[in-house]
Amino acid sequence: MQVQRIDRHDEIKNLIADEATKKDKETAVTLEPTIRTPASGNLKPDLVVQSQGRVFVVDVTVLHEDGNLLAQGRQAKLQKYEPLLPTLQEQLGALSGEALPIVVGTRKALPKETIEALRKLKITDRKTPLTISLIASIKIYHAFMDYKFALRLLGAPTTLTVGNASHDAKPRMRIYMRNKKNLWAGTWRRSRSDLGQVGRADTSARFPVGGSA
Repeated sequence: MQVQRIDRHDEIKNLIADEATKKDKETAVTLEPTIRTPASGNLKPDLVVQSQGRVFVVDVTVLHEDGNLLAQGRQAKLQKYEPLLPTLQEQLGALSGEALPIVVGTRKALPKETIEALRKLKITDRKTPLTISLIASIKIYHAFMDYKFALRLLGAPTTLTVGNASHDAKPRMRIYMRNKKNLWAGTWRRSRSDLGQVGRADTSARFPVGGSA
């Protein structure tokens, strides 16, 4: 399940980076820079986006939709990444800056704040938000179906039980899932890495790891 969560997060992050540079060719996107701040130490947001004298710190989070979790997740991201803004504005000569959490629910919920954040990145089409919500929900579905399929191949029951059968199947199921990941992930990531490179900035040049603010 952890592998699926990471893949889901990275797919959404890469989609936003691709769409942001596609909508505005002068937009520069830096992927996962490590930035030092005096108060918070080193932080590593998903994206730093420069556009028309502004800098945006973008970070993706996919959360369950129970209770107030989406709002709480957004507030946590703001508290974490807003301290980066003075440092980035000074380094990049930006006139203003803003932290933009991209909060998505596992049942396809997109809060209005997430839609507004995408608009600030000039992502105003209807297809991209729909794709983001589908990625968030479909990855959960496929993770569950892969789990059931692996157990079926191993001859174990596909429902949770207290007996020895399901417990004995777990180590073998993990081996199957790891092999399945190795088979497909390399090909998918290689093809994905060829896309959306226009406008990407050199992370090491402007945000050296451990560099001073």
